[in-house]
Amino acid sequence: MTVFNYFPRKEDLFFDREDEGRMLAEEALLDRGEGVAPINALHALIHRLAEERHPFAWFDIRTARFRRTMNASPALSARAREILDELARDIARMLAREAGERAARPRTRLAASMLVAAWSVAQEEGHGTFSRSGRSDAARAAFLSVIDSAFAAARVIDGTAT
Repeated sequence: MTVFNYFPRKEDLFFDREDEGRMLAEEALLDRGEGVAPINALHALIHRLAEERHPFAWFDIRTARFRRTMNASPALSARAREILDELARDIARMLAREAGERAARPRTRLAASMLVAAWSVAQEEGHGTFSRSGRSDAARAAFLSVIDSAFAAARVIDGTAT
């Protein structure tokens, strides 16, 4: 038995929390309150992760080091893009399921893809802000500003805007 029985690719050793991201999204959707739109549940999840200083939504020396390592490796960068593509498909399926759809409609896939792309941009913004300022609170604010803008747009696409 080797470590590769658990991690099919070397890059997956680096991204050992990939499944946790999917699980958090799934739980946020399944555990949302009555009348809470799925998009709103995902938005609240990201704010909660930032508030809890979860590594997925926090910016400090440790997460900056992780990001630098990833960016310095073409193989890790490629795997990160694959993970984001897989996550967009998974979130589209989750949103479709929550809407009672057999398959994700184009606008559901668009909303999911846009949210995952926004996550990537928000991460870049948060890490860039931390790199320039050294302040986690400023990085968190920059990250959440992008996230909030993206979710406002996703609500329009998904038809849940108020």
